[in-house]
Amino acid sequence: MKTVLLILLIGFVGCTSRTEKFSMRQNAIDYIQDLKSVNQMILKNIIRLQDSCCQNLGQSCNNPDSIKKNIFYPATYALLDKYLPNHEKSALKILEKLSPSRMRNSSDNVIISDLRFRPDSTIIYPVADYSIGDTIINHRIVYSPIDKYNPVPDSVYTVTTILPNWKYYILWHIDQGW
Repeated sequence: MKTVLLILLIGFVGCTSRTEKFSMRQNAIDYIQDLKSVNQMILKNIIRLQDSCCQNLGQSCNNPDSIKKNIFYPATYALLDKYLPNHEKSALKILEKLSPSRMRNSSDNVIISDLRFRPDSTIIYPVADYSIGDTIINHRIVYSPIDKYNPVPDSVYTVTTILPNWKYYILWHIDQGW
């Protein structure tokens, strides 16, 4: 009897943990005004950042069908600090608050520091990444003024509109182990 009860308890805890992985992280949504401030800074400097961040990607950036047309640019704290004009760097204090460099665990941060943006002004703010067995779950807050962010449809677990042009995505995919 005790063994059955223990197995049921372990199963319940496992199910609760799995459900939490597929639930929106409210603390990230609570900081949406701060994300909007960071977003505004990126949008004001998107051409400068695109050209500068492209330099970090090597030769592929010069090819006609390369990252300039179809892939997101990296926007880490270090790259933003390197390429933003000095008068814009106050927004980096907000980014440091949302994603402290001293903390590496995604559950400790409001967002994960490796942001990504596209020339069409779509910006992805990673919120959390988890693994459950061979399934990888990614939480993302996405700003897209023209709603062009279309992840692979089979991988979308949920999409919730937070504000106009701001959506919370929970995506999943099977780890191919490559």
